[in-house]
Amino acid sequence: MGKRDSKSTGIPVVAGDTGGSNVIDLGAHRWRRGRLRNPAHTVYYLHENGDWQDLLNSFPSLRVECIESEDCLRSRLVNCPPELILIDSALRWTDLVALTEFLHDLVQVPIVMICGAPPSNKMARLLKQAYAVGLHDAVFAPLQREELFESLGVLLKSRRQLSLPTTF
Repeated sequence: MGKRDSKSTGIPVVAGDTGGSNVIDLGAHRWRRGRLRNPAHTVYYLHENGDWQDLLNSFPSLRVECIESEDCLRSRLVNCPPELILIDSALRWTDLVALTEFLHDLVQVPIVMICGAPPSNKMARLLKQAYAVGLHDAVFAPLQREELFESLGVLLKSRRQLSLPTTF
């Protein structure tokens, strides 16, 4: 039998191992196995100042792509299509209703708007227009981890892959 290594078996060997033993790096092996079982969901977060980025990054099964400009959005859409899009209602670099319609027609993934609190009449009109062109959900600040987890889990249709720790 020939010498087996991490390339042929898919199991990471310990650095310096010459192949003569069955020693593997269990930490790396478990990490790889877990990543293959529960791949990260790509989520675009379109924002002006990134207020909710830390909260979004706290979900281990989400890979959050922060989008801060229209050019960045266009290049990312070509290279890495998302499974979910979060739009901050404070976004000033584009018209929110036109952006929602454009994204809905182009990528056809769930779109969620993060709105400031308390909701105003202007925000209610904006949401009504956005729902008419493809918005799927809206969450209001201050964001609660549990509420966000539930909303995203339903929209991604796989709550099992969103891992929410029991301690907050």
